[in-house]
Amino acid sequence: MLRGDVCGAFAMQPLSMVFVCVIVPGLLAARAALGKARFGNAIACVIRSPIFWVVAIAAEVTNWAYVAMRGN
Repeated sequence: MLRGDVCGAFAMQPLSMVFVCVIVPGLLAARAALGKARFGNAIACVIRSPIFWVVAIAAEVTNWAYVAMRGN
């Protein structure tokens, strides 16, 4: 991605690309909207949630399976 090959970067690591292109801007917007203290509390609350970890692990397993199937 740093060399400008966005499609190649997505093919190699789709989960990383989703993180960079969707989640990071969303976190930055939430930080701007909530302020530093409330944002920290919200993030801590999300990380303590079991649903967060189930989704994170499922995303990682899906990413691994996709990359393995593609042969990358």
